[in-house]
Amino acid sequence: MYIDFKIITWERIYIKDESLKDKIVAALKSGEITHADDVFDFNTDREIFHEDSQQMSIYDNDGFSTIIAYDDEDTILYQNGAL
Repeated sequence: MYIDFKIITWERIYIKDESLKDKIVAALKSGEITHADDVFDFNTDREIFHEDSQQMSIYDNDGFSTIIAYDDEDTILYQNGAL
């Protein structure tokens, strides 16, 4: 058996090339960059802040499950919302 918990956390992306600052800020403002993966073309490092993680609520997840328990054959034993 195992249980999955959906969490909210922060991820920091370090941009090594300072000359890209204006280009990246413009891409953030225009909506071109909306996810950390959108920045990986810019020679970056990443850090995830596990100590700031919080359990996500069903409300925050639009009614979808944030806790799901499975048996060893991946059969759902419990879920606290829609899948």
